[in-house]
Amino acid sequence: MNLKRYLLPLLLLAMFLSTFILIQNSATETINEWTCRIDITETNGQYDYVIFGENVNATDQADTDYDIPNPPQPPPPILDAYFYNADYPVPYDKLMQDIKRYTTENVKKEWLLKIYWQNDQAATVTLSWNNTSLQQTEYNYITLYDIEAENRINMLENSQYNFQISPGQTRQFKITAQTQDIEPPINPTGWNSTHTIQEWSNKNMISVTWWGATDDLSGIAGYSYTWNNKSDTIPDETIDTTEPTCTSPPLTTGSNWYLHIRTVDKAGNWNPNALHIGPFYIDTDKPTITEVVQDPPGQEIPEHENVTVIATITDKGSGILNATLYYSTNNGTTWTPLNMTKTTHNIYQATIPGYENCTWITYKIVAYDNAGNQASEDNSGLYYTYHVIPEIPSIPILLLELLLPVILLNITKRKTEK
Repeated sequence: MNLKRYLLPLLLLAMFLSTFILIQNSATETINEWTCRIDITETNGQYDYVIFGENVNATDQADTDYDIPNPPQPPPPILDAYFYNADYPVPYDKLMQDIKRYTTENVKKEWLLKIYWQNDQAATVTLSWNNTSLQQTEYNYITLYDIEAENRINMLENSQYNFQISPGQTRQFKITAQTQDIEPPINPTGWNSTHTIQEWSNKNMISVTWWGATDDLSGIAGYSYTWNNKSDTIPDETIDTTEPTCTSPPLTTGSNWYLHIRTVDKAGNWNPNALHIGPFYIDTDKPTITEVVQDPPGQEIPEHENVTVIATITDKGSGILNATLYYSTNNGTTWTPLNMTKTTHNIYQATIPGYENCTWITYKIVAYDNAGNQASEDNSGLYYTYHVIPEIPSIPILLLELLLPVILLNITKRKTEK
């Protein structure tokens, strides 16, 4: 049984016989004293409550006339609720009743509510309040913000909130009251994406989802966003989406794509800054393979002679990852890969080993860039080819070179004698 149920009953009765005191101000009735009681219940019967409000004679400090300290905790199971004020002296740092000073100025009032659950099992807790009393105040915004769950409840329109609490957990809530929402919302604090920052991709449309945008009073109305090649752009004040997600238009090749997100609340307050996400690397252009040269040249190569293939290979985006020379000895039925090495700027080469007489060699070049784009150079589908021919013996050629002058001389003499 909670001690608060019986604490100072006569004092409470005296304080709340008249909940609202009406005063006349320029022929307009305003409320300069109000309270709201929040009942906290747990499914197995544990119960507690807190009271918050304002009074024209109260202060915004520890006030012995209006604030009531939280009583000692009962034996477990414990459901203990209190308003926490770190700047107040003990025991007023934990209050079961927290009354602040009423003022006609447009000020923001806040109460930090903590709820502690001590038991060996998790529980469902319900907060309930009579919003009629809140609706009679001058405040246009009174919200209950669940800090852990990032849920914001309009206490003027709702009268109940449920949440799960773990054993030994202290759950924190912020109650905010304000006549006008003049403060900008908080931009998103986290995000995920279909792409990874500073990693090349050949998929040129990026989807991003974000979270963490908050507004204490009116709530989030939407977001303005833009994609561009700058790192610090602030989007305009036009709502582009009400959902925390967007997909880029098709992006061109580049290593400096950014998404910028700016948040607006329902009162029209824009955050002056933006969340900047990037850079994303996009490459949709395949490599270029040109100037294919064969050494030795020609379509007839002596048997057992190596053939070196040289090509210029470039990529304007992510750069060349690898280049491979594929050759076949059976008209493309099977292919043998040879890794092409980079010799100088954009020049790659590989060597096909020598083969026996009458072998037909067919070859092509395939290159990949770092984004996964592929290029193939196969001579417009005809492939590059050469035929291996017999090697002419060197000794007969030398003898022929030596005998040729003698033969020519004899032919000349015979013509002379005639």
